Amino acid sequence: MENIEPSLLGTACAPSHKFAGVQTFPINALPAVQLVSEDIAELSHSFEAKWKAVSRYYERVNSDVLFFFSDIAIQAEAMGARALFAPDNMPAIKATAPAILTPRAVDVPRMQINAQVVRAMAHDR
Repeated sequence: MENIEPSLLGTACAPSHKFAGVQTFPINALPAVQLVSEDIAELSHSFEAKWKAVSRYYERVNSDVLFFFSDIAIQAEAMGARALFAPDNMPAIKATAPAILTPRAVDVPRMQINAQVVRAMAHDR
């Protein structure tokens, strides 16, 4: 293995790797919400709204790999915290969890929506 200056790892100055030149784009609610009439709160709770936004974003980028990720509040919500949703802001934590729960996607509706979108992305693309 090459001797690489540690400060260069993960930068454009580092030697190329097997994924060099692959275009990867993340999708999250902020850019995607601009492409649909639904707001951030609707994207957070609706498969149809989120899928429409993801699809429209995908149509606009020249990407070899496309993935979407959810807001950070979903993790806290999955562990029992209460989230606050607004049409024009990212979800936020309203109340902490009374006890830390082990997250299970089947128990968290928003995680189920994300799973549906991932399956739709795999099927459609």
